Amino acid sequence: MSISFPLCNLTDDQVQLALLTATVKLFIRRPTAASALLPKVLKMATEEADNPDLRDRVGCLLRGNRGY
Repeated sequence: MSISFPLCNLTDDQVQLALLTATVKLFIRRPTAASALLPKVLKMATEEADNPDLRDRVGCLLRGNRGY
């Protein structure tokens, strides 16, 4: 599975959040299918996106994944 467009080129903040949510849900249900996609989306959301809500959501996901 591959992502063919950068997350940062999608200008609508709601679309960016929806793509992040959908990717995480896919990873939860089918980890092997989304194992390559999730790190790419997380990296784009934290390093390339200008949306602070998107970066905050990723931060929450990463903190939750560490078991805090």
